[in-house]
Amino acid sequence: ALLGVLAESRGAQGGGRGPCCDGSSWAIWEVARAATGQMTNMARKSTMSSSTGPCRLRLSRKGASIKPERVSKKEPNAIRTTRFTPLSWLPKSLYLQFHRAANVYFLSIAAISTIPFVQAKWQPKVFLVIFILLAQSCKDLYEDLKRRRDDQAENTRIVGRFNARKSSFEETQWCEIDAGSLLVVERGSPFPADTLVLASADSTGMFYVGTKSMDGETNLKERQAPSPVHELLNDNDRMDDERRQVSIANQLVDLGLEVGLEAPNANVMEMNCTVAAKNFPQPSGVSKHNFGLRGCELQNTAWVIGVTCYVGDDTKVRLNSFPPPSKSSELERFLNNCVLCILAVLVAISIYFALASEFFLADSTPFYKIFLMYLVILYPVL
Repeated sequence: ALLGVLAESRGAQGGGRGPCCDGSSWAIWEVARAATGQMTNMARKSTMSSSTGPCRLRLSRKGASIKPERVSKKEPNAIRTTRFTPLSWLPKSLYLQFHRAANVYFLSIAAISTIPFVQAKWQPKVFLVIFILLAQSCKDLYEDLKRRRDDQAENTRIVGRFNARKSSFEETQWCEIDAGSLLVVERGSPFPADTLVLASADSTGMFYVGTKSMDGETNLKERQAPSPVHELLNDNDRMDDERRQVSIANQLVDLGLEVGLEAPNANVMEMNCTVAAKNFPQPSGVSKHNFGLRGCELQNTAWVIGVTCYVGDDTKVRLNSFPPPSKSSELERFLNNCVLCILAVLVAISIYFALASEFFLADSTPFYKIFLMYLVILYPVL
């Protein structure tokens, strides 16, 4: 929207600065254009790195078929936002902790204190380091368990999936939904996957979605079922909702729908897909205005029926998400720099004292032993 408004004022003078485009607006234009370029590059990168390419999805009584075939997963639509696994918890947590200079220093001093010629009590230093590292690891584990609990709650949500053989909708967990599943999503419920909506409770095929969870906007977006498909349905709005949903689902299965899907990408502003059926073999284009993306809530419409096209990590919201970062505050970075400065001073002082002992006291002890002894003696300073 910002680019559009500024483009009008800019285009009034043939691409130059228009009379209503002052210096601040011009700066906003350049920033917005750069941000748009970054988003496009990110989407292109996501497309190139995706493990799945363009494919065709066909609905039938025997179930959905995808060509080329994809590697089947036990839980294709499951999400995972945790940082650790049972095997990687302790090694990865320790690796993250050793990004702190203080932890590296304390561990080094504990290791040096165990050397016999240093003649220092190693037990307090070693046990203190072990306690600090384990305490932080347990804290990381606790936070990761909370992420796992949230993932479990998300993956076990319930949605109605159509069983063509039994001609009925069955309650199914989100994690079990695969591409090609025919779903019914009711008002107030989020879409479990990127879904091409084929019919709605509204006789015109119109429905509304809330995208607050994706872009923060509170206004509803108007969406529409593809006209070529909607026109082929014999919808009787006098029936009760349950019978009407089953009737529409049976018709959709019998149409022999074939959906052409582009490769998954992170660009939420575009969906370049096609849909065809027995009655109109010529593919018809569908766009983002025909989709309900994962996480978007259905609003102002009793229910919609659609086919899942992208599931799990291929959905737009997952392609735009990033792994949970390791927390590092400004204070922690400041303390890290302070520790490095103090450590540099301690090393310099230890070297000075070791050199003084060797030259002025004529100490026959090797230089490195004296240096390590002073380094352990000055350890309490830090």
